[in-house]
Amino acid sequence: MRKSQRVVLRSKVRRKLVKNHFSFFMKTLKISAAAGIVLFTGFTVHDFMFRKDTFLIKKTEIKTQEYLTPKILAEMKALSGRSTLSFSCSKIESGLKQKYPELGEISVHRLLPDRLLVSYTLRVPVALVRSESAMLGIDNSGKIFPLAPGTAQDTLPELAVSKSQDPENSLRFIENWAKSAGALGLGDARLARISVNDENDLQAELKNVPGESGALTVAWGELNPSNFSVKFERFRQVLEDLHKKNAPFRAVNLAGVPAKGVSVLENREVVGRVVVELIQEKKG
Repeated sequence: MRKSQRVVLRSKVRRKLVKNHFSFFMKTLKISAAAGIVLFTGFTVHDFMFRKDTFLIKKTEIKTQEYLTPKILAEMKALSGRSTLSFSCSKIESGLKQKYPELGEISVHRLLPDRLLVSYTLRVPVALVRSESAMLGIDNSGKIFPLAPGTAQDTLPELAVSKSQDPENSLRFIENWAKSAGALGLGDARLARISVNDENDLQAELKNVPGESGALTVAWGELNPSNFSVKFERFRQVLEDLHKKNAPFRAVNLAGVPAKGVSVLENREVVGRVVVELIQEKKG
């Protein structure tokens, strides 16, 4: 009787082991099948997106029509035949801005499945900077760049500052001058050149000034944006007085403006001492 029970127990153990092995085998088979399906699907999708011609770049469109457009098109040709999903648009944008510093903003967009769209703006020069070989432009941010062909250089002032100086205050001066110049009553006079020395003193040269010389030098003095309105108003007062007296002049020195205290001149409050260099009339 005991012998018979032992045989029954061993039979159950064998059946259970077989069942467990079979279950493990089936699970392994299912996992392998699932992994195979995933790999096959991934390979198929990868092949479709990166090797088939559906997503390969066939055309680049540029919205902006400026002189850089042919150059940018030539740069983008290197991407022809590549998948539209195989590169970073931001890296393309950064590379173009580095190569062409005259670019203000540029954006590269994918037009799926097989096109790229590029748009850009150019920097706007507010002054000229002289280099060894040519005149360059500088914008409000202080970025120096090559000028676009056909730029009207005679409408922009030349900016000359030492290499150790930050041009920010000089650019603010140009901006403030452009906003205020109409109040001077100098007709078509324009700011032709400004220079700043190592002591931070600014000198401005004006051209097309009404009068005999046609030019005017303004020794502005310390370049301090907070003093611009005071100095400019004093300059306007001096020009008004000179015009009333019909006195020809070639230079105005505003280095003494502003000064401590306020004085009265012809019933007007004035701030600081101004030196004017008159043009002597030629004796016949």
